Amino acid sequence: MPYTDRNINSNDILIRKILEGVEHIYRTKEMQPISYMDLHNMVYNYCQNTNTQSQSFRSAISRRRTQTNRPYDPHDINNLVYEELYTKLKDYLKTYLEEIIKMAIEIWKLVFFQPLQSQVTLTCLQLINAERQNETIDARFIRAAVQSYVELGFCENFSVPYCIGEITSSGLKIYKDYFEVPFLQYTEEFYRREAAYLLVHNSMSEYLKKEEMCRVESYLHSSTLAPLIEKLEQIFILDQLEAIYTEAKTLLYDENYSDFAFLFKLVSRVPNTIVELKKIIEENFRPKAIKFIERISATAIDAPTEYVKLVLKIHNEFFKVAQNFFNNDEHFIAVVDKICRNFINNNVLTEAADNARKPAELLARYCDILLRKGFV
Repeated sequence: MPYTDRNINSNDILIRKILEGVEHIYRTKEMQPISYMDLHNMVYNYCQNTNTQSQSFRSAISRRRTQTNRPYDPHDINNLVYEELYTKLKDYLKTYLEEIIKMAIEIWKLVFFQPLQSQVTLTCLQLINAERQNETIDARFIRAAVQSYVELGFCENFSVPYCIGEITSSGLKIYKDYFEVPFLQYTEEFYRREAAYLLVHNSMSEYLKKEEMCRVESYLHSSTLAPLIEKLEQIFILDQLEAIYTEAKTLLYDENYSDFAFLFKLVSRVPNTIVELKKIIEENFRPKAIKFIERISATAIDAPTEYVKLVLKIHNEFFKVAQNFFNNDEHFIAVVDKICRNFINNNVLTEAADNARKPAELLARYCDILLRKGFV
């Protein structure tokens, strides 16, 4: 029997054995470890032999050209026939491989994904809710399911073999439709139930400290982070603004600036929600400043030094709060500036003197005193 015939027959036998092994796996039949290793070795050796034969053939052609000492001749049929055959066969198999991958994905969708996806997704969501209630879970199952959804959607849109490329928004369609959408729905339902409980049994500060973002980093796809944050802001901030504003007033009254700063920073991420908080700060800080001025009103009208030093003390106290608790947040600084401008120019002294320019006069007299001391 010619060598080529023997080679074809041996390949047919090898492929038949490989197909039998793959069929065994797909039918979820038990396979002994030695049988699994034999199957692995057959596939590996087949791939290696294919590459080795191709390399040997190219080396033989190169040696042939060197021995005959003649240039490459494109019309030399003896040298090119096998190489052309190999190239065409390789290109054909590459195209055929794409068809195999597409067919395998379609079969996987029909046999496994469509019948089981709702159950898999539900199990993942139940595990996530269990973790939210401080139960220990095995996140590897969720991570594997998410990865499967992502890869399935990506492979549906691939244009080259082996799904090599970047994942696009269209490639995430299956993940978003079958996992992200129900995940966000479950998240909203869970935290709406939790919101009512936390508002009754805990302070708003603790209620707002519950965060979800690390969950995305652990086992979800990164594209879920933006809609998750939007959902949390809706549940914890926009839907709870009245309770937040009430808690803010309590925190400022108790001078609990650390918790108020956390709340202020969290709420400021949502557009147009910080306006009311600024009013609350003004309503708390300005009366305090006015009371300090009232304590010296009897003497300060003719005592510029006492008045200016008190104003500087109040100003410094307010800005210490801005520096120590708000990290000099520009929004908070703007509120403090407005408060200081207001209580300095409108207080009991301006009312008693019936002169809005009285603070400026006191400041001028204070500066004059300092200058005179400088010349003594």
